[in-house]
Amino acid sequence: MKTLAVALTLTISAVSMAHADATITIKGDERCITSDGVPNHSYGPFRARASLETQNHSFCVDATPIRTGTVTRNVQTSGVSLAGIPFRPGTAE
Repeated sequence: MKTLAVALTLTISAVSMAHADATITIKGDERCITSDGVPNHSYGPFRARASLETQNHSFCVDATPIRTGTVTRNVQTSGVSLAGIPFRPGTAE
């Protein structure tokens, strides 16, 4: 239970600090998130010779999604954090 409490605390802290170089805007019927891909919290350690560099992320999704009952599979990016960091299952990011 202690591990869960620590994980929840860290998650809440990360969400409350979400003010990195990311913007969230509504364009028509899309919600767009742009960011430099750099977290607004400490990160690492990385494997040898790995580094973190700014990137140019832009994600647009439906601003008013509806549940369809269909699951979309095999997507490269499954979500984006409030700080603009993409969630990419199956990668080492």
